[in-house]
Amino acid sequence: MPRYAVVHSDTESAGEEACSITDSMSDVSNEAHSDAGDPFCTVVEALEYGLRNVPLHGAHLRDAEAALRALQGTSSVLYHQAVSPRWPPAFVAVLERARMARVRFLLGDDAKQVLRAGTGCHMCGASEHRCQNAFELIGGDACGLGSCTMATLSDATDQLEDSDRALCASHEDAAFLGAYAGGQRCFDLAMAAVVARNLVTDTCYDLHAELHRLMTPALATQLERDERDPTRPIYALTPIGEVAARLSARVAAVQDVLRGCHFPDATLGRTGHAAVWARLDESLRARFHFAEARMRWCGARAAALLGRSPPEEADDDDDGAPVSSRTRAKATKR
Repeated sequence: MPRYAVVHSDTESAGEEACSITDSMSDVSNEAHSDAGDPFCTVVEALEYGLRNVPLHGAHLRDAEAALRALQGTSSVLYHQAVSPRWPPAFVAVLERARMARVRFLLGDDAKQVLRAGTGCHMCGASEHRCQNAFELIGGDACGLGSCTMATLSDATDQLEDSDRALCASHEDAAFLGAYAGGQRCFDLAMAAVVARNLVTDTCYDLHAELHRLMTPALATQLERDERDPTRPIYALTPIGEVAARLSARVAAVQDVLRGCHFPDATLGRTGHAAVWARLDESLRARFHFAEARMRWCGARAAALLGRSPPEEADDDDDGAPVSSRTRAKATKR
């Protein structure tokens, strides 16, 4: 299996002289990957060690702390820049809960009418007719990843993993924040805000997926030894450069939106944990057999959170399928 950046943990008592030539985590990442100029290699490497519960010491710990604080600061600044002053407090409150987003393409104005009451943008309330994109949001506790330190990172990621196992097991879960349709600029900024707010969380999901692909019984045993013995040489197992490049692309996408570009929904059409979205879809399909009924319910969930009138509800039978007027007439004759 490929192994990348080697980090020898030093101790505070041993001082700087005890460190090998790999003292700087950023230098290690730069030597080990073709993306040598990527400033995010250091924080990605640190996040991997946090996921693996590997202790860092001395210069490595200081580099990791600084890189993590920098990413958290970038996340906060970009998020607040993306929040539009035109949005009411209710929608901003929804964004502050959101940590997963998914783009939905709508076919025509009829689809938007299914999601919302009237022609007003879900976000700012202005009338609009051109944007054909909508988005769904999932919230939940991010377990402090936006403000944690390296000392608390392992606990935070463990708690996040535990909470995700039960997230959206039912469409009635309060973590599902509904689906939103609006103007193009509001769509771009809202998606950018969710991506910006969850830069740390999405990078952890990315690393978790990479580690899962590598996992074997032998590797699991090795990782347990790495956790227990702080004197062992530590290896970053994931493709740090590739994960850092994906993080850099997310940051660049948000910055581009702030400069007036459209959100790149083709490459960032879904964020968060794929398994959570799969559970939500399964639950919605089990309750609503028709896509229109699912969309209408998702729009009603969004309207409730925004304190607005929901779209006109469809008549459902016991299994959630819409009932036509002809079917109702037959039932009346019986």
